[in-house]
Amino acid sequence: MRRDIDPPAGASDVNVEIGAVEANSETALTGKKHVLLIDDEPRMLRVMREILETADHTVFDALNGEAGLDVVLEQPVDLVITDIIMPEKEGIEAIAEIKVEHPYLPIIAISGGSLKGVGSYLETAAVLGACMTLAKPFHSSELLEFVDGALALNRATSPFEGDARAFPPDPPRLARSQRTREPYAGRLIA
Repeated sequence: MRRDIDPPAGASDVNVEIGAVEANSETALTGKKHVLLIDDEPRMLRVMREILETADHTVFDALNGEAGLDVVLEQPVDLVITDIIMPEKEGIEAIAEIKVEHPYLPIIAISGGSLKGVGSYLETAAVLGACMTLAKPFHSSELLEFVDGALALNRATSPFEGDARAFPPDPPRLARSQRTREPYAGRLIA
């Protein structure tokens, strides 16, 4: 089934494919992980939550960066997925503040664009510490592929089980996607 989601003002249409999500081999290996979703669009949160819960992840959500920071301080999470353009505290600010407290917590930045264009915001997110960036609209399979990649990065680099906030120094970084509609290629950069 495909749901069309009303985009925020100034953003392109957000189309996320949902429905029966088959866990691929990477998702099956991740087990039940705690994922924080930060997005000011309740419909987008609901759709991403459904996709991630179908893949057997525990999901927390927040409607802006400030509320997301509260969740990170209160709950151990393995991954943060944040929109960039939001009221109160934008994703860029949230990424910067999360990285101060939890420098090795993997973050995926997502954005549907703006007057500056989606690329500049996602590039800034990557510079501030997002290990992956994903342009909206995206399909459920792309979201799961990015989640699997970020969680695999955590498993590959962390000797600590169960809390990604306790990463060892200098984890490898995943290359950000340069795509507008291409799938993530999964390249690691040193």
